[in-house]
Amino acid sequence: FETEARTLLLPIPFAVNTFKQPDLFAGKLHALLQRKWKTRIKGRDYYDFVWYVARDIPVRLSHLEQRLRQSGGWTDGILKQSDLLKLLRKKFAEVNFEAAKQDVLPFLRDSAAVQLWSAHFFESLLPRRLHLVLEEAGRYDFSEAGGQPFLAARDELPRGRYVARYRLK
Repeated sequence: FETEARTLLLPIPFAVNTFKQPDLFAGKLHALLQRKWKTRIKGRDYYDFVWYVARDIPVRLSHLEQRLRQSGGWTDGILKQSDLLKLLRKKFAEVNFEAAKQDVLPFLRDSAAVQLWSAHFFESLLPRRLHLVLEEAGRYDFSEAGGQPFLAARDELPRGRYVARYRLK
């Protein structure tokens, strides 16, 4: 995982080390995939998933793989993009999204934020909107996206890293 030093000015000026957003997203995906509450779902995991995807924040697969291995959620070889998509599709098919909505609604100003939540809605975000840090080249299977990766200038991240994008047919 990677961290960055940030300086905040309020309430008083101070510096803090934080995880970079691709690593935070990996942690959120780990929680979404591995939380084992039998009868209760944590709607915040799904709300945060939409937040990261809507902001085009990539996920660092190597960090997610480390977390999944620690919790026993991944025991195979290198976690690849196609593996992550399968894990997420399986999870989305199992989720009671009505329960997830009810869990998160008390924290929302506008209930319309979760109106579309369903297995179909979350499935539609894959792989069209889920991006990976491109530096992890051995983890890609672009056949899932039906096309070739392409890079655009706006996709450049700090220190020359790029986000994988797909040109869909």
